[in-house]
Amino acid sequence: GVVATAPGRTIQIANRSAAELLDADEMIGKPLGQISPELDALVEGGQREGVVQIGHGLDARTLAVRIARAAA
Repeated sequence: GVVATAPGRTIQIANRSAAELLDADEMIGKPLGQISPELDALVEGGQREGVVQIGHGLDARTLAVRIARAAA
């Protein structure tokens, strides 16, 4: 899935795969931390790649994440 955020980590673009993986239908305009605190922490930490687990129990998903930052 693909998610793009604006400065301040507000979600600007999200494709259908991202919505399904994050179990969130309406993400546009919301803070990344509200949709996925785990992904938000990865972005805030300045990392370029990581593995995060979202959800709990039988609904848990492990995601390999790659972060690309736009050139200023």
